Amino acid sequence: MLWTVSVVFFALFAATFVAWCVKFLWVTRDGIYGPRPLPILGNFLDIIFRLNDVHVLAMEHTLQHGFVYRGWLMFQSVVSVSHPDVIRQVLSKEIKTFDRNSMELSAFVNLLGGGLLLAKNGDEWSHLRSLSTPAFHQKSLKNMIGMFLDRVKIIEEKLNEVVESGKSRVDMEKQFQRFTFDVIGIISLGFDFQTQQQEGDTESAYETAWDSILEHYMIRFYGPIPHDAY
Repeated sequence: MLWTVSVVFFALFAATFVAWCVKFLWVTRDGIYGPRPLPILGNFLDIIFRLNDVHVLAMEHTLQHGFVYRGWLMFQSVVSVSHPDVIRQVLSKEIKTFDRNSMELSAFVNLLGGGLLLAKNGDEWSHLRSLSTPAFHQKSLKNMIGMFLDRVKIIEEKLNEVVESGKSRVDMEKQFQRFTFDVIGIISLGFDFQTQQQEGDTESAYETAWDSILEHYMIRFYGPIPHDAY
């Protein structure tokens, strides 16, 4: 019995390995390569151990492989684009070709609840965008300019502190994340989370809670196990 199970397991593994190799060879005919993937798993392990600084990992890959490179999430080929000209092409002229995929939708729908952020490009997105147009009216935005400027000044102060301390590098992702976090809180909830006032890498309770939720959903997005299992 054990021997039979072992043979079946090996046969399934061999078939999966061959299928992955065939897809890898077929897809990479376009000449787009990136970080070397492991058979079947792809670059999953690289990402899962760098969830807290996945943006830094992406930057490292860009420096090594160029503005356009390919990664693998098991059988899923993912092409990363970071050159402004290519991004403009994707977002303006090829918007329907490069639409949100089912993997993205299924991973984040419980967190975001659908709506404009997860709507597929086309009539549905246009309808939802038209409903939110009044919020982006010039008069509405004009009333927020003062608040935006105050928040930008906080970033300026933080950067000045970095310069005065003699540090040569600063994590701008953290600065803009806190800026966005506080602005969204003020606009949508009428509450200031005050994450921009945090010193250095010290996180507020709100940031810690958000990071915990985000990490969970990133594991759901990148992980090979069906996310309904956890």
